[in-house]
Amino acid sequence: MAATSMVASIQTILAYAAVVGLIFIGLSILTIAERRKASVYLGAGDNDRLLRRIRAHANFAEYVPLALILIAGVAHEINNPLNNISMIAETYEDMYEKLSPEQRMEFMGKVESETVRIKGIVKNLLDFAKPKEPERISADINEVVNKTLKLVQNMLNVSDIEVGLNLAEELPLVYVDVPQIQQVFVNLITNAIQAMPDGGKLNISTRLGKEPDTIETGFLDSGKGIPQEFLAHVFDPFFSTKEEGGMGLGLWVSYGIVKSQGGNILVESKVGTGTIFTVQLPVYKEKGEIE
Repeated sequence: MAATSMVASIQTILAYAAVVGLIFIGLSILTIAERRKASVYLGAGDNDRLLRRIRAHANFAEYVPLALILIAGVAHEINNPLNNISMIAETYEDMYEKLSPEQRMEFMGKVESETVRIKGIVKNLLDFAKPKEPERISADINEVVNKTLKLVQNMLNVSDIEVGLNLAEELPLVYVDVPQIQQVFVNLITNAIQAMPDGGKLNISTRLGKEPDTIETGFLDSGKGIPQEFLAHVFDPFFSTKEEGGMGLGLWVSYGIVKSQGGNILVESKVGTGTIFTVQLPVYKEKGEIE
């Protein structure tokens, strides 16, 4: 019976940890959104003016839905292993006297496996959300894409979005701050979802860039498209084509992140057909290769 109580205690601790972790993650995302919109990518003299302007316009309303959606997705993912732990604990209690020492260890192994699964889910989001100074490293762009998709998979499922992947193999590594680039990819995927309110298809591709020493990641949606007269302004702060709820900072922040890391974002669109955003990132070079 003591062993059963231990399993139940583990389940309770995990549940509380999950709730606290989700609250921390949400606050972290909102803190990052506020800090980045207010200060990075602009000269120091512009910070106070921009911060006042942001607060006056929308109180960071654009990032609140994103944070809540991500939290809901992670809560959904965490709930599955927690349910498994609950069922394991109930079965363990009912069968405890009949189980051999080896079988009891097998049950504990299953509990451990589910806790590792929870840890992986939370770590995946914390890697994206936790505040830290920019830290560029060599990274596999395909791994960045796949890791980002895990963050937004629930959002894609709920929105009835089919994802097509065309990731080129054996690409050179890129030189980026991975969590920041994940934020860019989440922003672009979120925009694509909002452009397809009735569902649709999102194609994500990676390839060698047209510019020397670059890798390109494309996000092509089947949405309503952007009128040509608006394309030149999509990366302007406070510009938005959304009828409501749009603050017009997501693409601007994303553009600033990519430019600060030596890259670029391009956009092409056709009304009634869809839009493609192409993120160009620099290839990682060894010290001896840098000119």
